[in-house]
Amino acid sequence: RPDSGQLGDLTVLLRGPVVALDADGTPLPPPADGASRITVTALSDQLELACRDVWSVLSTIARALVGVIDDLTDLDAAVASARAEATALGLAGSDPAHAVLGQLDRQLTAARADGLADPVGTGQRAARTDRRNLTAVRQRLADLTRLRAGYPGRLEVLRGHVEQLATIERATGTADEAVTVKILDPRLPPAVAVAADLRGRLDELRRHGDDERWPLLGALLPALEDAVTVALATATDRLRYPEGLLARREELRGRLEAYRAKAARLGRGEEPEVASRYQLARSLLWR
Repeated sequence: RPDSGQLGDLTVLLRGPVVALDADGTPLPPPADGASRITVTALSDQLELACRDVWSVLSTIARALVGVIDDLTDLDAAVASARAEATALGLAGSDPAHAVLGQLDRQLTAARADGLADPVGTGQRAARTDRRNLTAVRQRLADLTRLRAGYPGRLEVLRGHVEQLATIERATGTADEAVTVKILDPRLPPAVAVAADLRGRLDELRRHGDDERWPLLGALLPALEDAVTVALATATDRLRYPEGLLARREELRGRLEAYRAKAARLGRGEEPEVASRYQLARSLLWR
């Protein structure tokens, strides 16, 4: 058991201001004359608070660093996947996709350095910028991939529509000839034949498909589809003119004969005025 002197010394050590501190609050070895002093308990409390603050900062940095690494890993994989898609599509080195992917590689290198240096700040901002740029490239590649997959079917549909257009144009020519023979002043609008031109564009499109020039096809194929759709609608409307005139002529013929039969039932078919009007109408409708 300590004697009273030893107990006094222990009491001073445990409860008295015996720890000397420099201006920064760092403990000094004895004797440290003239330095400010605090108790061991107060120093322990300060150290606990300081360690708690440091641990909080380090935990925040660690979480941010893991997030940056995950982001950059995902971006690296996405860039590699996009480059593989571009290669599968046969895109030439001059295609804009390769330039963008090369720029993304450089940005990712810079983002990796920034992320390791400051994961809480610049690293995450750079990763977000890369992702926005990459999204546009991947969307374009996805569109081209869908185009490649659907191209044969779309080409076949186009071919069918162009042949349908050619049939309508031939029918229009035949109907125009019939109308010109049977009707004195048909006043038909000009007939425009575009099936041959569209067929040539379709052949050119097929050659581009054989060469797998998907970016060019991505622009030409929708344009040709729109042109064929418009041409079909225009040709269908144009065919209605001669068909409508001939149908109207047949309708008038039928009505005239119906009136003649009605006049006969009423016993007025031989009246001079009725017979004269009938012969005039018939001469107009049958020549």
